[in-house]
Formats: sequence, C-alpha cells, structure tokens
Amino acid sequence: MIRSEKSLGSRKIFSQIQKVRALLFLTLMCLMTSNITRAEELLVAVASNFQHTMKLISEEFEIRTGHRIILSAGSTKKQFTQIVNGAPFDFFVAADSETVERLNALQLSIENSSFNYAIGHLVILSASGSINTIDTLSNLKSEKIAIANPLISPYGRASVELLKNMGIWDSLKNNIVLGTNVEQTFQFVKTKNANVGIIAKSQLFRMRELKEEKYWIPPNHLYTPIKQKAALLTDTSAAWQLKSFFETDEVTNLIKTSGYDLPK
Repeated sequence: MIRSEKSLGSRKIFSQIQKVRALLFLTLMCLMTSNITRAEELLVAVASNFQHTMKLISEEFEIRTGHRIILSAGSTKKQFTQIVNGAPFDFFVAADSETVERLNALQLSIENSSFNYAIGHLVILSASGSINTIDTLSNLKSEKIAIANPLISPYGRASVELLKNMGIWDSLKNNIVLGTNVEQTFQFVKTKNANVGIIAKSQLFRMRELKEEKYWIPPNHLYTPIKQKAALLTDTSAAWQLKSFFETDEVTNLIKTSGYDLPK
C-alpha cells in the first residue's frame, strides 16, 4: 500500500515536471517567433502621382508581412526638403531619379538601396470639350490650363517642356494655373476649376468611362522620360523587404496596369 502511494506520488511529480518543461518550451518558441516576425512600422514618402498605386502595394505588403505602412504623399521637391531637414521617413518613392540621386550624394539614403521602379507619362485632359490634337491646344488662349508647379514637381517640369516643344508655351503661359503637385492639378480639372490640365497617365487610368476625345496622350519624344526612383532612408528589415516586394511580378504588373512603363 505504501509502495503504491509512493509510486503514484512519483508519477504525479514526473507529470508536473513534464508539463513545466512543455510550458517552458512553448514560451521559448513564442518568444523566438515573435522576435523573428516582429512587425515594424514604415513611414513612406511617396510622390503624388504614385500615391494611389502605392496604397495598393502597401495593402498587399501589409497582408504578406504583417508590417504597417504609413503613407505621406506630396511633391517630390517638398519631400526632399523635409528629408534634408530630418523628417523621419524610412522609404522614399520619388517622381524622378534626380532627387533620389541628390539624396545619395548627400549620404541621406542607404548605400546601394536606390532603384528605378517606373517611367511616368503625361496626359492632357479636358474638363469638358474635346482635346485630341495640337491644333486644339493652340486655340486655348483664353482657357485656364492647370499644370503641377515645375519648381517642385517633376511632372510640372515635364509639362512645361512639353508645351515648349509643341511650340505653344509662349501663347499659353499667361493662362497657366499651378497645382502644388500633380494630384492637385488633377483635382483642378475634375472640379472644372481649370478647363484643361496636364496630368499623369496613371491618374487617367483611375477615371472610369472617360471618352477618348476628352484626353490626348502626347508622343513621348516631346518631353524627357519621367524616370521614377525609390530608396531606403533607414536600414531596417522591413524597408529592405519593401524594396524586394517592388521586384515581384505582382507589383510590376500592378505598376504596368496603373499607366506606367517599367524601367529597362
């Protein structure tokens, strides 16, 4: 009787020891897993023209990785100034390549992290009437024409170059209305505060059931290609994962279907 009680007690103690060991093992595994998959937060500065596409990329990236992305959209030049002045961005998605290269030269981006992700195009959009030839544009001497501010927006610079190469800048420059970025320029036309606007082709792709005669896609040779570049601003695992995500077929296909060409 005494032996059986001792045996029973020993089995209970052994069982408790096993439970403690199992609990310690599970706790250790949870700690290891949480360190490996610890979610990070990325503050991403993105050019206005790419804001909509970047939102879609961010949503899928968050699902895949568990990391959280906070987007801050605006003109590339203003974002450059913010970065130089110490804004805590982790990732920069610019509307040109020159601005990122300036950050590289200032050693404000992570070395060897910059990459070309898209080539943007211009579209001339009418708020009401047809606009599908250079002749039509030449007759807009009394109309308000919206473009992004060329001093702070790569799309604005390309717009001025386009109008000059079309030979109509001098006759139209007094009618120009400046948006702080290409997104505001787009809103000017949508709300009919401007009769015509020069916007990003990607914005045109967001408009449904738009009649072809209301926009005109100028030939690429009339302005310098808008090569868009991105770079890491902090050396974190999540930032490098986002860069790698840009290289996936899913993202490159999304960029193409959003109205951009891919860099060669």
